[in-house]
Amino acid sequence: MVFPTKTIKGRSVASPGIPVVGIVGIVGDRVVLPCRVTPEPIPEVFSVRWVFHDGSRRIPVGGFDGKSREEEWDGRFRGRAEFFPREFRAGNVSLGLRNVGISDRGFYTCHVSAQDVSREASVELEVAAVGDVPTIVVNSRKRDLGLSCRASGWFPNPEILWLDGQGKLREGFSSPRTTPEPSGLFRVDASVTLPPGSDLEVSCRILNPRLNVSRESRIRISDVFLPSVSSWLIGFLVLLGLNLLLISAVFCLLRRSNKKNASAVKVKLEREEGKKSLRKREMSSVKY
Repeated sequence: MVFPTKTIKGRSVASPGIPVVGIVGIVGDRVVLPCRVTPEPIPEVFSVRWVFHDGSRRIPVGGFDGKSREEEWDGRFRGRAEFFPREFRAGNVSLGLRNVGISDRGFYTCHVSAQDVSREASVELEVAAVGDVPTIVVNSRKRDLGLSCRASGWFPNPEILWLDGQGKLREGFSSPRTTPEPSGLFRVDASVTLPPGSDLEVSCRILNPRLNVSRESRIRISDVFLPSVSSWLIGFLVLLGLNLLLISAVFCLLRRSNKKNASAVKVKLEREEGKKSLRKREMSSVKY
């Protein structure tokens, strides 16, 4: 009989009752789809074939014929799939698959025939990818700050979280936007607005829920937009302001005093001119 190493109930693409294994493969890496024959050891004459189920289509992957001791590989799996012949006697007829891609996800069936007895088991291959470390872009506005978080190369659709300086979840950010890339992976873009008075230490965390793996970037807005000012500079600016006020007050007092003095001199001159005119009139009247 053929048994996988771990089963998932209720999910099968072959005959009813066939157990299904769930495997996660990393995009670009190697994965092993498990299939084992019991009781051990396996007979010397046997055959094993693997089939990929792409919707309603059954696509041959490859097989091993114990009579000819040859491996056969088909289509897009040629050069990427492999058996482990040294472990056949121990009942291991698992399938190795290199350079896993998005198109490889789906159900695979392992068929084994030995001594006129045939059995099969199914494996579901899910794929995942951990993308780039997110990049945070700051957009300065008049009354608040807008932040954007971007990363590419993720699969499946990742979750994106905005955190404050204490690692607590920020609220009020918009839903992330995901865009498929030509490779089938996803690019994610999300934004958040920081109103006045917000904690200016911000983290953007992107999480792959299938792998429970995340990547995170952190930024301190104050380091970018609010450079620190030393205490002596603040004191100097305050003292400078007070001096300017004092100088302005003295200038106003001097200006007012000058106006008063000029007015008094003008009145004095007018009086003297009046006296001179009066004397001239008096002298003219005495002469005649």
